[in-house]
Amino acid sequence: MKYLVRYCLLLVSASIYCHSQEIQDTTIQYETNVTDPAQNKLFTMSTGQTMQQGQLSVSFIEVVVLQVNYAVTDFLQINLLSLPTEIRFDDRHNDLNLVLGVKAQILKSNGLFQGLSISADYANVGNKYTSCWDECYEHYEGPVDNLFNLYGRQSPDIMLANVAASLGGDRLKGHFSIGQILYSTDALETQYYGQAGIEYRLIQRFQKDAMKLMLEATSVNSPTGFASPAYLFGFRYIARKTVIDFSWPLVIFKNQLVTAPYPFGSLNFFF
Repeated sequence: MKYLVRYCLLLVSASIYCHSQEIQDTTIQYETNVTDPAQNKLFTMSTGQTMQQGQLSVSFIEVVVLQVNYAVTDFLQINLLSLPTEIRFDDRHNDLNLVLGVKAQILKSNGLFQGLSISADYANVGNKYTSCWDECYEHYEGPVDNLFNLYGRQSPDIMLANVAASLGGDRLKGHFSIGQILYSTDALETQYYGQAGIEYRLIQRFQKDAMKLMLEATSVNSPTGFASPAYLFGFRYIARKTVIDFSWPLVIFKNQLVTAPYPFGSLNFFF
């Protein structure tokens, strides 16, 4: 119930903000359609692109996660994310998840090829409880668990390296990403993960806003082999300075569909 109340408050705030921006923009004449300022990511996965130069974004993810991104140039982006983990996991007390990363677009868009990027992130996630092995998905809590597959909760420090590419056109794009996860704890082996996503523009209202349909899949190798893919399927609402993402996480494990206890959502402001 508390998550539902938070989401309702979040959506009301977003609606008020978007309406105020539309009023301010009535005196401005735009020559092009609204573009997606969050072109650097889907729900959680990286794409082959970075944000536009000089752009700053502040994002609230699942209500309790704060993320800040800044595009230093047209090819380099700095990322900072924080998560008060005691809100998400009962066994973590007074921990603060901090992630600092950089992302560089090494190949620009050219025709159907939309870009190639590399990124590196360092995460300090505090001490975790003992990880589970066979029945991990009984504790599945959505995108926070997708990338680490519930396996990285034992390691206080994590390094991630990633390569992402994007293909497509203005209306339909596909994204592909591979990477590895390094743990500071010797007992944990290096993990590899793969992600694939697709976005399709459903609605484009000239000079105002747009709506996209998005699908994202993540798979991480576990001690017993690659885990069943975890999926995020939902929508993205795009205004000129605001992006709202909404989806419901799910995973297929042992031929059973497992869903997260609450949806995934993010509210992103761009300056």
